[in-house]
Amino acid sequence: MKKTIVIALLGMASPMAMAADTYTSLPNVVVFGEVASEPNISEIQPAEVPRIANDGGDMLREALGVDAGRIGGHGFEPNIRGQQQNRINVLLDGAYIYGGCPNRMDPPSGYAALDSYERVTILKGVQTLLYGGGGSGGTVLFDRVNQAPEDGLDIGYGLGGTTNGVRLDTFADVMAGNDTGYVRLFGNAKEAENYSAGNGDEIRSSFEQTNGLIVAGLTPGSDKVIELSYEYNNIKDALFEGRSMDAPDSTADSLRFKYDQDSEIGFLTGLSFEAYSTQVDHLMDNYSLRDLPASAMPMRVPTTSDTAGGRLLMDTALSNWNLTFGIDLQNTDRDATRYSSPGMSNDVNNVNTSQSILWPGTQIDQTGLILEGEHPISGNRLVKAGIRYDYVTYDATRADEQPEWSTMMAQAQSPNQLYSTYYGTTASKGTEHNLGFLLRYEQDLAANTRIFTGISRSMRTADATERYMASWSPMASMTWVGNPELDPEAHHQIDFGVNWGLQKFDANAVVYADFISDYILAYRTVDIAGPLLYK
Repeated sequence: MKKTIVIALLGMASPMAMAADTYTSLPNVVVFGEVASEPNISEIQPAEVPRIANDGGDMLREALGVDAGRIGGHGFEPNIRGQQQNRINVLLDGAYIYGGCPNRMDPPSGYAALDSYERVTILKGVQTLLYGGGGSGGTVLFDRVNQAPEDGLDIGYGLGGTTNGVRLDTFADVMAGNDTGYVRLFGNAKEAENYSAGNGDEIRSSFEQTNGLIVAGLTPGSDKVIELSYEYNNIKDALFEGRSMDAPDSTADSLRFKYDQDSEIGFLTGLSFEAYSTQVDHLMDNYSLRDLPASAMPMRVPTTSDTAGGRLLMDTALSNWNLTFGIDLQNTDRDATRYSSPGMSNDVNNVNTSQSILWPGTQIDQTGLILEGEHPISGNRLVKAGIRYDYVTYDATRADEQPEWSTMMAQAQSPNQLYSTYYGTTASKGTEHNLGFLLRYEQDLAANTRIFTGISRSMRTADATERYMASWSPMASMTWVGNPELDPEAHHQIDFGVNWGLQKFDANAVVYADFISDYILAYRTVDIAGPLLYK
């Protein structure tokens, strides 16, 4: 195995404090590590990760019980409890973001600017119903903790790199404010080179990534926060050894609004409201960043993936129950068309003929109603229960669109023609009524020992690729077709865990089982020579 050397420089300065103080004082002591009281919850502080991570998914591998797969140097796909992709809910500072690649070149965690997050929480399995439907594998929360610095101004900076992988990783973070509000400016640039394997082979995995963030917050009282933020994220020239295409450009724009109040409002004990809009533009091709074989057809795929949503949560107390109830909205629009040169031409300068409508104007809207609460019993026992209802609608507005590409031997097919050929149906607007629940019991057996058991039901609607993918090809092995009639995937889980808090470390063990009905499976009809379908 080839050795990799990591060099990093991190710092934090507070100019106003340095100007005023003539003495040296110890900084606040913060203990980092996994949450000891809960075996199914892990917490990571990105600043404490002892290596330079390629992206958010790569960093998540630092947590016990979490792994990640990848197809290049960027775009690590987290894996929790043997599940990945849309079976894991990933929120970036409260917002959902869905990548622009149907083949997962850019999963949500790939858009996380790690140095801008103070805390990453990993919930394994179904531990709460507050953050969207599904999440059978788990939920990952990338959170920023924005607040005015005690001395008025904090400046953070970092510079690092490795000899084999991420060549340069640098950031600057400025926070200024007072008792009435704060402003944060953050910038990050990362550059990775192709990886050299132990035998000297060069693996195509390089990329460049830049991030920019501006946050403005008001604190009209010690119990209220109003915050508005805008984030820009760009990934350029990402090479993928394991795919037939590379990604010359991926851009994500995110706008977020938050309101939090921890004091009483009538019968409420607290209230939080979040709204967000994320827009992803992603470009893939097989010729601008690699040599195209003479016999291959040049292809270009521009895609868009736009998500808008919000969450209103209200806390109250009723008969010894601490309750949270609210509404969760998520609207996702995704569109992708694959272009090629006319006929069988391999002219890379004329890749403008539509060949497949990959995502035919897909729209998936979800409205969730949530009620969740905790009830302490006799001081050392706790019951947690929740129920969630999601109303889902889905549609494909371009399903009848006919691609332009044709030859004397073949004519490209529309999405509805493909659905009809392989499933005997066509795309039409549909609805789902998905019901989930959570019931959990915890008890302290001793001062340092806690056990818990829980059961849950979660339901995941088919995503745009599973339901509506329409990748036509003259070769059956390159045809990829979603199934418009997929039922939602239902997971029923039971788990049991115990945690021991020992003198110098914690130990925990968890056993779980997941019983799945209507599992959405990708399969080929004739080994590797048939089309890729879903059932």
